[in-house]
Amino acid sequence: MRLEVAARVPERGVDARLGVEPGSTVALLGPNGSGKSTLLAVAAGLLRAPDATVTLGEERATVCQDGRTWLPPHRRPLTLLTQDPALFAGMSVLDNVAFGPRARGLSRRAAREQARGWLERVGASSLADKPAHALSGGQAQRVALARALATQPQVLLLDEPLSALDVEAAGAMRTLLVDVLRNVTAVIATHDLLDAAMLADDVMVMHEGTLAESGPRAQVLTRPRHDFTARLAGRGLLRHADGTLSAPRPGQVRLASGDEGLAGTVARVEAHGESVRLWIDVEQGTLACDVDPVTVDPRLLGRGAAVRCTVAAGTDRYAA
Repeated sequence: MRLEVAARVPERGVDARLGVEPGSTVALLGPNGSGKSTLLAVAAGLLRAPDATVTLGEERATVCQDGRTWLPPHRRPLTLLTQDPALFAGMSVLDNVAFGPRARGLSRRAAREQARGWLERVGASSLADKPAHALSGGQAQRVALARALATQPQVLLLDEPLSALDVEAAGAMRTLLVDVLRNVTAVIATHDLLDAAMLADDVMVMHEGTLAESGPRAQVLTRPRHDFTARLAGRGLLRHADGTLSAPRPGQVRLASGDEGLAGTVARVEAHGESVRLWIDVEQGTLACDVDPVTVDPRLLGRGAAVRCTVAAGTDRYAA
C-alpha cells in the first residue's frame, strides 16, 4: 500500500510532504524537533491538523481542509510503534500480542495461536506467560513490535523505536527489523545513521519542519546537499569554485602541519569510539576528522583551535 502524507501544522512549524512506495521503507532523518514525529502523528490520525491530507493506497483517510473525510486511527490500515512500548501492564505478554487479532474478530484461541507465531518470529517465545510489567526495556520493545505486526498492518510507522534501548538491545532489534520490514510499507523516523543504512530503501531529511532533501539511501548519505544532512551522515561538505560539492568521510581527512592543506577552526569535538572527531569549519564548508586523542597535540582538541587539514586526492565530486 502506498502512503502519502501532506501536513501543514503551523503551531509546530511543520510544512512537509512524505511519499512511500508499496513495500518499501523510508528513513525519515532529522534532529529532535525537526518535525518527524508530527508527520507520523498526522499519518496515524493521532494529530488532526487543520491543513493535512493522508492517502493510504487509493483511499484518502484524512482531508482536514474541508472536514468531509476523516478516518479514525483504529480504522486506518497502519500501526504506529514508538520508543514507548505502551504494553498493557495488567496482561501477559501473549495476551498483549493477541489483542490486535482479537480486535479483528478472531477467537481467543486463534488470536493466541497467531500471537505465539509473532513472538517466535521476534525471538520472544519464552516471554509469552510473563506479565508485561516484568519485562526489561529490550524485551518490552520486542513484544511491542510483535504486537504491532500481529495487527497485520499494511503500513508500519516506527517513531524512534530504538532510541530508548541500550546498544546491544538496539542492535538485536535492528537486525530483526531487517527481516520483518520486507514487503511492508514502512517509515522509520530516526536520527541514527545506522537505522537508515540498514533498514531504508530511501531517505528523506527533515530540517526545521520541512523536507530538505530526499532520494535513494546511498545517494542521500554519500552525496548530501546540505550541511545538516552531511553531518547526519557523518561527513563533511565542501563547496568548490566550479559549483560542485564533495562530502569527504572522516577517514579521508588528515590534520596537517605548516602551510599544508586548508586552514580551519575546530567548531565541535565529539567522542567517537576510541577516537575523537573534530568538526572543522573551513572557507569552503565543513570537514570531519578523526584523531587519536593520545597522540595529537591536546591544544587542537578544543573548540576554536586553529588547525590545517588535507583531504585525500580523488575525493568524489558531484553536482550541487
